[in-house]
Amino acid sequence: MRPLLLCLIAAGAGCGMKFTVKTEPRQAVDCGGYLPKPKQQCLAYVAAVAAFDRAELDEARGHLNRSELNQTEFGLALAGRIDAAFAQAREPDAIVAADVTAIEVSAAADAVCPGKPVDLRVAVKLRDGTRKTTWTDPDHKQGFIDPSLFVFDSAAGEVASTRFTAGRDVRRSIDGFTIRVGLKERPEVAATAVIAASYECMKGLYVDGAGGAWGVAGDGGVNPGVSEHYVGTGGRGGDGGDGGDGGDGLDVVMDAGVVRNANGTELLVIKAVASAGTFWFAAPWDPSRQVEVSADGGAAGGGGDAGMGGSGGSSGGDGGVGGRGGRGGRGGQGGTLEVRYDARHKELARVLIPTTRGGAGGAGGRGGSPGFSGNPGRGGEPGLDGVAGAPGPGGKKPIVRAVAASELFVGDGLGLR
Repeated sequence: MRPLLLCLIAAGAGCGMKFTVKTEPRQAVDCGGYLPKPKQQCLAYVAAVAAFDRAELDEARGHLNRSELNQTEFGLALAGRIDAAFAQAREPDAIVAADVTAIEVSAAADAVCPGKPVDLRVAVKLRDGTRKTTWTDPDHKQGFIDPSLFVFDSAAGEVASTRFTAGRDVRRSIDGFTIRVGLKERPEVAATAVIAASYECMKGLYVDGAGGAWGVAGDGGVNPGVSEHYVGTGGRGGDGGDGGDGGDGLDVVMDAGVVRNANGTELLVIKAVASAGTFWFAAPWDPSRQVEVSADGGAAGGGGDAGMGGSGGSSGGDGGVGGRGGRGGRGGQGGTLEVRYDARHKELARVLIPTTRGGAGGAGGRGGSPGFSGNPGRGGEPGLDGVAGAPGPGGKKPIVRAVAASELFVGDGLGLR
């Protein structure tokens, strides 16, 4: 027999070995003399203390929970110190507005695409020469300052806390996105940042009809019961809902031309006007690159998937039949599109690819799976898939025509070249 077992048999309470951790251990040497499980608990607690001393709070909390000593008097005290340290870490540093000598603003990326977000970093310089920046981790604000100390302003987009979302109006981005940041208590202490515009996310200008809604999924069939002696057939699965039709395309007029920004970069700019609003596109001017512009019909919604048949009774019964998948919606009819381009750039006639296609029909929903058989019993039959919807008819052939530069982008302040 093993020595420890002999010791326990001979001495009952165990040759000096301890069964529980009753006093707070601080070092690994404090864990000697325990039986295997309490020794593991003791070592885990010591690891929690060490992690706390290193200010590694997540690790400290994990070790404490694994020690299973978190409900002891000393474990509760350590948990309280960890919670207090977490709360302190979530408190940003305070500053005196009068001590701020300058503000700095930078962005996490060199450039941002219209409609996309980018994080800002704001820093202050203080009279004593120190520099403090805004926090980026909400769980670790200590040592940093809070964005609420500042006022953010930009006509080129929106700022929420320190996240800037670039606006889609190309007129505001040709020379970059300008953001002004001022100290709330001393607005005269301010800084301005200009973030370059990147148009890589813009592949074309699509002013299409609204998409149809997707059909609702069917409910599962009812099970007859799970009683020991219940016999019955599973219920039929519910049918999927039909997909919604796509919206018809809009009547759209587009202007296209080439501008040069403050850095000397030439950009292709397109503006679309429709009943749904005004939409913009921009990209570095490349006469060899084709750009699709559309007033297509909206894509239809797919049919909803059907519900599974119910299971047969626990003491016998056939499984239920799966439901029928929903019918796909019909695509919307293509709209009308007139594209007017600067007559000085005849190559725009081949660069711009206009379409007024009908919207895609919605896919049919999947038929429901068969219900499971009872014992005895047969499995149910699968449901039928829904029928796909028809694509929408195309709209009128797009009109593409060259016009004088003075007739384009009227009132938009764009200097076409």
